[in-house]
Amino acid sequence: MPGLDRRGIIWFLVAKLVFVVVGAVVHVRNLCVCFPSDCFCQTERNLPYAFSSALVAAALLCLAASQDSEDISIDPATFLLQVPGRNWIPAWAKLPPKASPTFDFAEALHKAFIYLRIQRSGNITAPDHHIAWRSDSCLACKGPMGEDLSGGYYEAGGSFLKVGLPEAFPVTQLAWTIVRHRTALYRVGLLDEALSALKWGSDYLLNCHNASANTFVALMGDSKADFKYYGPPELYERYVGSVRPVSYTGPTAPASEVSAEAAAALAAASLAFNATDPMYAANLVQHASQLFDLASLYPGSFMTSKDPGLKTHAKLYPSTGFHDELAWAAVWLFKATQDGTFLTAAMALFNESQTDGNSECCGYGTFSWDTKSPGVALLMAEIMPNELLYSEAIQKFCNWYIPPLRSVPHTANGLAFPYKGWGALRYASNAAAMTLFYAEMLMAQPSPSKNVTAYAAQLFNYPLVREHASSCHASRGQCVHVQGKSQIDFALGSTGQSYLVGFGKNSPKSPFQKNAWNSWLNYKPGTATEGQIRNDFLASPQPNRYTEPAIDYSSGLILALSALVNYHTGLGPYNECGLDFGYAFPGAPAPPNALVAACGLNSIAAGHRTVLNVSAVLPVGG
Repeated sequence: MPGLDRRGIIWFLVAKLVFVVVGAVVHVRNLCVCFPSDCFCQTERNLPYAFSSALVAAALLCLAASQDSEDISIDPATFLLQVPGRNWIPAWAKLPPKASPTFDFAEALHKAFIYLRIQRSGNITAPDHHIAWRSDSCLACKGPMGEDLSGGYYEAGGSFLKVGLPEAFPVTQLAWTIVRHRTALYRVGLLDEALSALKWGSDYLLNCHNASANTFVALMGDSKADFKYYGPPELYERYVGSVRPVSYTGPTAPASEVSAEAAAALAAASLAFNATDPMYAANLVQHASQLFDLASLYPGSFMTSKDPGLKTHAKLYPSTGFHDELAWAAVWLFKATQDGTFLTAAMALFNESQTDGNSECCGYGTFSWDTKSPGVALLMAEIMPNELLYSEAIQKFCNWYIPPLRSVPHTANGLAFPYKGWGALRYASNAAAMTLFYAEMLMAQPSPSKNVTAYAAQLFNYPLVREHASSCHASRGQCVHVQGKSQIDFALGSTGQSYLVGFGKNSPKSPFQKNAWNSWLNYKPGTATEGQIRNDFLASPQPNRYTEPAIDYSSGLILALSALVNYHTGLGPYNECGLDFGYAFPGAPAPPNALVAACGLNSIAAGHRTVLNVSAVLPVGG
């Protein structure tokens, strides 16, 4: 293709313009225009893409026709015009330099884990208290059949509920983080913290499962009483006084989404613990298999349940279908057991999931506590690389987010906004994780082609780079796209506002976080808040829709950050000794031995209080 004259270029663009539109209208797959050195192929597209791509092709056509030079060429890897003296180098065409991360992703990852400590329920005073203003809570929380429900994580900054899907999905995300990037976590000193966070969640899920009764706790707590109480969890029983109700899923009260997600979480966790605690890992697999049987043998959604607690779940976290969770559980069980029956089940269930709700994987969807099909597609593409169904599915999902096929709405500053409800950053972080993981998969291929390499770079850059404008370097005659920041960089403050509390110069100061309001301290490290309104502007911290963090905001950010830490191999451990964990305040408990050993008493007493807004990721809602 290099060496085509201007007339050849024009005909190339005309062909592109024609088959883009025709291919979309009639849904023709894999139309190709071939040249001596390469082919340009058009896979199945939809109408919105056809018109946008046609406009791009028309603009390039005008540029080619207007040039005086006969030496215009097309780059075979990127299919971009190469004009003498003005060679376009798109920001996404190359992987970012490993030695120059845009932020200290190890610091961000460290602080994101802190929020999970802040959200812990149960006996947290030993052996590593870590957060001075948190203490034991929910110690009397038990199920009607005697289940110990004191542990686990509180769902969000404004809630002390434990809700099935958003309780289990972060556990799966944490397990996936460890399974995929264990070495990177060790390099930055966070492997033990990640395993601790994972076990805190997996232990709770084990306690929720009553194998003899064939039930699983789908929700613990009373949302009305909970939302009326604004105080710390340590004082909940004193001021609310009521016994927290418990709702089960079981043969007579199906909620396949919840039990299947719990199965996925425990199966994934078994892979994370298999090397260090094989007996615990085996127990996790056993419970995961039993929960998968519960979900698949008694199928049904909590969306149609008459149970008061399951109706609350449906109101707070509605489901679009349960086949994706079943497929998600099956593929993780296959990875944990290598039992082919689970792989066969995953294949069938993935196909069924495409008829659920909003066509979760390959339609206008998300990867979230509700929709797992994109994750299933990615895992299946890794397991069965020769089965194009799965690689095409994850590619199609990614293409909803990245140019030129992007159809998911993005704000002016580049943040993905796929869902009009709460928490855009949870969806943006999860989408970023998917593009990063798929890029890793493509680059792991033996001798990837130039086109594959360029596409992988575009996927990898999506969390970091947004094509925003262009400028020309006079001395080299190159036009390099200015890198506007997107997704993870956005969350960390590339636009001047960080949404990770305590990270960067301008992070949120007033997250909607109940367990910060007590007699000890009122700061929360590592909180990832929901994020901004769709116009990139947050006028007030008051609406909790925009300032309330939740555990899956942080777990999604952790999932994506682990890939960035894995890529930027020069990143090392973050030193937390400058953080104020509250031990300098009068009446605070003694700091844990591990913190004293690492930092010394003087350093702990002199910690910077403002940095302690670290852990929460704020929700960008609206």
